[in-house]
Amino acid sequence: MEHYFRIDRFSVPAQGRDEFLGRVHGTQSFLRAQEGYVRGYVLEQRSGAEASTILTFAEWESADLVPRVAQAVADFHREQGYDPNEMLARLGITVERASYTSIERSDELV
Repeated sequence: MEHYFRIDRFSVPAQGRDEFLGRVHGTQSFLRAQEGYVRGYVLEQRSGAEASTILTFAEWESADLVPRVAQAVADFHREQGYDPNEMLARLGITVERASYTSIERSDELV
């Protein structure tokens, strides 16, 4: 079975960075506890004092897990009274979401 990778790219204005990262870290903690989670990263590229590009990366054992995990995350956010789309709009954050499957692993190359 192929591993599934979710990579989201956020353009975050400086004034929204701390609030945004607080929510990202909470969601990442929740994801780590989900069945099938392999690993994840939160990466940042500073674009001067005005903005950052933040990538969230999550690796899952299988794409078959995605619908269940997506629902669990939506429920988690709802229970917290958190609307991710509202926060993104309010803070002026843009997002690009992408999903990938592995072709090969670099540690398997000969």
